[in-house]
Amino acid sequence: MDWACEQDLLDGFVREQKENILGMCLTEFNEEIAIQNWRQDGIIEGREQGIAEGAQAKAVEDAVIAVEKIHIPIDDVAREYGVDKSEIQSRLQPAPAN
Repeated sequence: MDWACEQDLLDGFVREQKENILGMCLTEFNEEIAIQNWRQDGIIEGREQGIAEGAQAKAVEDAVIAVEKIHIPIDDVAREYGVDKSEIQSRLQPAPAN
């Protein structure tokens, strides 16, 4: 807060109430609640990441099926599903040897 005051980032009421504001920040901080909130934020972020990764994996799976079973050209499938062509190719079954 001192730095912000020196840089004229705080003015008027905030500058005058600096000590009270700082005191409130320090006395009202509850470590247990903060940890719970941080954990909850982590859970939410983890779920969002998991959903995104699952959607990507499903898109790759569907793209592979479209190439192998429906015989749609891999370039078209990659573009339509928004999947990298190399991801599809790496999961394709090798052609049977004659």
